[in-house]
Amino acid sequence: MVSFLVACARPEVGIRSLSANTITPQAQISAAVNGNDIEVTVILVNRGITPFALLKWNLPEDGRLDGSLFDVTRDGTRIEYRGIEIKRSVSGTDYISLETGREYSSNILLAQGYDVQSKGKYKIQYRAWNPVPDGSKVLHFESNITELQKR
Repeated sequence: MVSFLVACARPEVGIRSLSANTITPQAQISAAVNGNDIEVTVILVNRGITPFALLKWNLPEDGRLDGSLFDVTRDGTRIEYRGIEIKRSVSGTDYISLETGREYSSNILLAQGYDVQSKGKYKIQYRAWNPVPDGSKVLHFESNITELQKR
């Protein structure tokens, strides 16, 4: 159910040195009905020329939502995130290094935080905020919008 490919940061490269790469990853999602739930596959690709420092919770390897990562609507009405919301202070150990040209993916079940039990036409978009490790700026990136009909 959960797939996650991770390239670890090279030991000789400190995570703070990755602050220079402010080219956000390309985000692509797809979604499918999975029982009463909706499973979203998030794929991130670093198109920059250097590794990108991504907060681990912006692409949870275990598929566990602990914050709002998606904009979800059903039949044009916004569905608010109502799941676990963990407040954190960010440190260097909270980042993973997305290597240049590599693809990283995670499968996430939306019912963990969104009411997706009802039938209808769903529109879903992944959105993430990612401070650079040196704290100098916060980067925002988002995916395509995917649609599906739940019958």
